[in-house]
Amino acid sequence: MNNTLDLTRLPKEVLLILEVLKEKDEDLKRNCFNRLSAEVDWQLFLEYAIHHRVYPTVYQQLKHYKHQLNVPEFVMQSLERLYKKNTFKMLQLSAEMNEIGKLFAGQGIDTLFLKGPVLAHDLFGDISYRTSKDLDVLIPIDQLDKAQNIMKDLGY
Repeated sequence: MNNTLDLTRLPKEVLLILEVLKEKDEDLKRNCFNRLSAEVDWQLFLEYAIHHRVYPTVYQQLKHYKHQLNVPEFVMQSLERLYKKNTFKMLQLSAEMNEIGKLFAGQGIDTLFLKGPVLAHDLFGDISYRTSKDLDVLIPIDQLDKAQNIMKDLGY
């Protein structure tokens, strides 16, 4: 059985995103990037990075190599704007997670936060590298009513 992933049908913009996300030798990255970026539709590149929610990491990688790579300024500006907006959102979610966690703990509700800022911190050591729009909280079923009442009191 052949376990090799066939990338031949992927758009060049997606191939470039994959290359940007790879961690490897800087010279190899620069050479591969310059080869792949020659005929890229940069607007489509941005759309794919946003659609696949990898724009924070793409931005950080491109920012790191920006002096060596020929990335259009509008791409960098768009990615930077999205990155900053995402960072503020993740900080907001972190604050909400902290508040909810304290309230639940004060009421004896066992809480496990999933994905979101927690996963970003565990995977990347930085909450800004991952996107999230909400918080996922796992609680015991027998504490659900109590948790729902607290959440309603908080305006959720």
